[in-house]
Amino acid sequence: MNIRFSKNLDKFSAKFLNRTQVFLMDWVVSGLGTIGVAIISFLLDQDMFWDRGFVLVWGISAAIGAALMFWLLKTYIIIIRHFSFKDTARFGLAAIGKSCVMALGALIYGKFNGAVVALLIVDTLLTTLILCFIRLVMIYVYDAYKSKVRELERRDRVLIYGTNDKAVATASRLRGSKRYEVVGLISNRTEIE
Repeated sequence: MNIRFSKNLDKFSAKFLNRTQVFLMDWVVSGLGTIGVAIISFLLDQDMFWDRGFVLVWGISAAIGAALMFWLLKTYIIIIRHFSFKDTARFGLAAIGKSCVMALGALIYGKFNGAVVALLIVDTLLTTLILCFIRLVMIYVYDAYKSKVRELERRDRVLIYGTNDKAVATASRLRGSKRYEVVGLISNRTEIE
C-alpha cells in the first residue's frame, strides 16, 4: 500500500509548479514581506501608519509594483531546478522595482520622507531574502521527497508464510526495516479462529 501510494505521488513529483502558480506564490510572499515591514514600522512609529489612506496607497502600490516587476523580469520561470545564485540578482531587481513603485505612490500621496525611504530599503531586502529562501526551501523539500520515494522503491517486498507467534514477531521486526516491506502473512490453514 505504501509503495503504491508513493509511486502514485512520484508521477506528480516529475511535474513542477506551473509558471502561474510560481508567479502567484512570489506575489503573495512579496505581499507578506511588505505587510511584515508595515507591522514592524507601526510598532516602532505609530504616527506613520495611522493614516488609513497611506496604508491603502502603500499596499496597492506594493501589490502593483510586485506584479509588474515579477512579470517584466520573468521571475516566475525561476523554479526548483533552475534557481541559482545568479537569479538572486533578478529577485533583487524585482524587489527594487517594487520599492520604486511604492516610493512613487508615497510621493504622489505626499508622505515621502526619510522614514519611508528606510522602510523601502528594509522592504527591498526582506522581499529579496524571502524569495530566495522560498526557492531554497522548495529545492530542499523536493530533494527530500525524491530521496524518500527512491528509498521506498528500493525496499524488497516480503510475504511471510504462517500466522503463528514467530511469523507475527518477524513481521513486527521487519516493519521498521529500511530494506524490507511486509506486504502480508499467508497461511494454508482454512479454519478461522
